[in-house]
Amino acid sequence: MVGVTVFVDDAVCGRLPAVCAKTGGPSDGWLTVESPIGRWGRVGTPWLLVLAFLPPVGWGILLLLALLAPDRTETLTVQVPWTEVAQQRVDALRRRKWALWGAIALSAAGLVATLGLRGDVNVDDMTAQAGLAVLVIVAVTAFVGVLVTDSQIVRASIAVGLDGSRRWVTFDHVHPQFRDAVKAQQRRSGAASTP
Repeated sequence: MVGVTVFVDDAVCGRLPAVCAKTGGPSDGWLTVESPIGRWGRVGTPWLLVLAFLPPVGWGILLLLALLAPDRTETLTVQVPWTEVAQQRVDALRRRKWALWGAIALSAAGLVATLGLRGDVNVDDMTAQAGLAVLVIVAVTAFVGVLVTDSQIVRASIAVGLDGSRRWVTFDHVHPQFRDAVKAQQRRSGAASTP
């Protein structure tokens, strides 16, 4: 898969060739992609460390930050030629990811039920050990499956980026035929193909 750069107006208005950005075949519709282009004021992962190390105080700090520094993420919304086949693949991968998260939740619930709620479980018992091992293996395998499925979703989707001048949109992970069709359209219209 490759990338291509277009004017922001063409991306926002969907003035792109009728070639699916993912499959390279004729498109039978449009996909609306919303992509965050800034993350100012967001309470993100580094702040979660405050919660981890200072539970009572950290919760108050996170609540205060969430109230005083609301999410100011800007969103770029573009229209991309798409096909039903490409969308079905993405949807199937998302369903698989949710099923794997369900397996993790059920395994965790099984572990809690076995160890936490039943105080009479003898962990020296071979049957109990085998049951616990199966639950842990299922949870770890499902988590690995989530990571693999996430990478497959990234490959089945397209990435949208906006340059610093806010005049150019880059589509990454697109089919070479889509890129070629966009470049041909740009040559016909006399538009530059890169910033």
